[in-house]
Order: sequence, then structure tokens, then C-alpha cells
Amino acid sequence: MTPQQLTHLIQEDLKQAGTAFVWHGRPLDECLQKPEKRRFLNSHADNAPEDLWLVFEEGPTPGHGYMVVYDESLNEFGLAVQGTPDPVVIGIYGSFLETLNSM
Repeated sequence: MTPQQLTHLIQEDLKQAGTAFVWHGRPLDECLQKPEKRRFLNSHADNAPEDLWLVFEEGPTPGHGYMVVYDESLNEFGLAVQGTPDPVVIGIYGSFLETLNSM
């Protein structure tokens, strides 16, 4: 998957929601990130390291608030939080919108 393909996948998910989607937080366009592969620890697999796509950061500065990640092997999005030494995935929820709604 390329960053462009992943961005398109997110945009299509947002289009399908139309005006029915309401997310309470910072404006969505301020939180969306250019997809970038980063190392995360999987809290459901003894904190095993994984390379996942970071696509969204909730906080006003990196590392504050939830992060949305994309797992290519599962074709699903999930939530992560800041951890030490790397951010930690706390759950995989499905689509981009399902993940945002899990916050």
C-alpha cells in the first residue's frame, strides 16, 4: 500500500459517512496526517513491535491524544497512545470511522 492509496481509502470512508459523522475533538483536517510507517508496540501481543501506518493524531502536538494507525496485514484501523519507548496500539476497530468513533 502506498501513502496515496491509504489517503484515498480514508477519504472514501469519510465520504460514505456524509453529514452523519460527528467527531468531537479538533477539526478532522487538522488531525489527519500524511500516512507514514512507524514502529508501534502491540499491547495485545506482549508489546511486540510492529510497523504500522500513522494516519491521524488527535492532540495539538505529536504524542498528545489518540493516534489512528492502519494495519496492512489486517486491512483495519486501530487506536494507539503514546508509550515508552514507542507508541502502543490499544485496539483494532475496523474502518477509519469505526476507529474514530471508538475514541
